[in-house]
Amino acid sequence: MGKFRKREEFENLLAEEAEFGWVLLEKLDNSRVRFKRHIKERSRDRMAQSERDPYRSIYGWGQGRQALQIFAILTATLPIIGFVFMIVR
Repeated sequence: MGKFRKREEFENLLAEEAEFGWVLLEKLDNSRVRFKRHIKERSRDRMAQSERDPYRSIYGWGQGRQALQIFAILTATLPIIGFVFMIVR
């Protein structure tokens, strides 16, 4: 979804991942990044003051919330599409 296009959002991600010792390996595009960390950084998992998962693979909205947003958009636009289809027929 291009979430990392905005510099502030990308820097926020880096700060959150640094909390668990993750270091940016590469930014693949505006939607995907790759991190690495030394094995000794695993000790941060238990000590962190965050409720986030140190091994998360989704940043921002989860897949369920994205699906709900798509469903809401489709539900809102279906009557319009149906109306246009009736006019064209």
